[in-house]
Amino acid sequence: MASSRRGDGVEAMEQTCCRCAGWSGSGRSLAMMAALGFLWGGACFGFNGIKRVLLAEGFLAEACEAVGDEPCAAQLEGVDAAWTFASAMLNVFALVNGSLSDALGLRRLCYLSAALLAAATGAFAVVVSIPGRERFLPYAYFALVESGMLLSFGGLSLQGEPGTLTTPCGGAADVKVVAAPVMETAFALGTLVFPALALVHDAVKGA
Repeated sequence: MASSRRGDGVEAMEQTCCRCAGWSGSGRSLAMMAALGFLWGGACFGFNGIKRVLLAEGFLAEACEAVGDEPCAAQLEGVDAAWTFASAMLNVFALVNGSLSDALGLRRLCYLSAALLAAATGAFAVVVSIPGRERFLPYAYFALVESGMLLSFGGLSLQGEPGTLTTPCGGAADVKVVAAPVMETAFALGTLVFPALALVHDAVKGA
């Protein structure tokens, strides 16, 4: 009888633990930054998805001497220039982003990222939709990527903050330990965003 009660108590405790998912201290901020990092990560690492859409829509097609079904070298180089420029500038801005993270704090850094995202989204829309603005694609795309990298640095800045993050049916993890891997995983999973949008584009276009 005692053994049976003890077993029931252990089972009840396990069920309770499986319901204990949440955060304390800076864990909430880390969960929010990871969610935002997932949404923005595609802009940083999923360029091939948006590249395929740009080429399918005939972006920079006027750079080709002959019209064909496949993109020409000049068209490919023009689109690839956006990623080349953005990736190079991210290395240059690494120190700037770290300094901004320290100087502004997490909340104001998120505000800055949101403002930059709004401006970059508008600029990107103008570049890809209005003829004659194609040469500004690298700058618009860099601004878009930079807004996401600010979030990444904001998430990494939580490594020095006290708090815990608890997953369903898992133990509480110290934010100081898991901040970096959580943000890296969120951004890595974000690479699925642009390819998913490309599939939506193909489905809508083929409908």
